[in-house]
Amino acid sequence: MNCHAQFKAHGRIVETCIIGTGGFGRSFLAQGRAVQGLAERVGVDVTSDVVAPAMRDVGIPEDQIRRCGTPAEAHDAWEAGASVAADRFETVAGLQVGGDWPYCTCRVTSSASRRPRVSSTRR
Repeated sequence: MNCHAQFKAHGRIVETCIIGTGGFGRSFLAQGRAVQGLAERVGVDVTSDVVAPAMRDVGIPEDQIRRCGTPAEAHDAWEAGASVAADRFETVAGLQVGGDWPYCTCRVTSSASRRPRVSSTRR
């Protein structure tokens, strides 16, 4: 979140994924709406019916939010430019977040313990 000056200066959008849309997750979603160059496009929680209202409550239009239950649905929503609300990590695993931002690219992956993580690679 401290890279907001770089986001703005670079002129590209950095797409993000948040796992958990409770207090911290909603705070992240709200802050992301205020940082030029940052977009929160993927949210995961116990059900997509928890994620979608959190996204809507911070200002993402309802018609831009897709409740996705399968990786194919998440991929299609992502490619259409919609925000993805998912109920399982596996639904969004493999989505490429970060785009072509020159400093890093992230891929939603899973560790050996099957806990979600976002890995990044500096370019």
